[in-house]
Amino acid sequence: MRHRPTLWRAVAGPAVWLLFLVVVYTAHALGCRYVDIYPAGATASSAILTLVLIIVWLLFLAGAVLLGWQSRVRRRAASVTGRSQAEVVQFMTRLTLIADISAIAAIVATGLPIAAVPACG
Repeated sequence: MRHRPTLWRAVAGPAVWLLFLVVVYTAHALGCRYVDIYPAGATASSAILTLVLIIVWLLFLAGAVLLGWQSRVRRRAASVTGRSQAEVVQFMTRLTLIADISAIAAIVATGLPIAAVPACG
């Protein structure tokens, strides 16, 4: 195995989810604030804002999936190596994979309302 997982890597998935929440909620709040200022184009602006939020959601989801894929590869490498691996490395690869899968699920669950409900409805 090339790189042993560290605690920083284990929290990377949840950190991506946290950053996603900050960016999406900030963009949503600011976007809706400025849509209300210009009511003549509110419908078009709301649709554009929804599209931008969906794009942001998909970008963060892609990043979390990439982290999860890397964790899966490392987990498989640790399990193939077998008994020569230290228990700490096996634990950290398992922890990192579980954290990444949880972050992917959280990003999907948090982002679904973005696609289902109008942004400033």
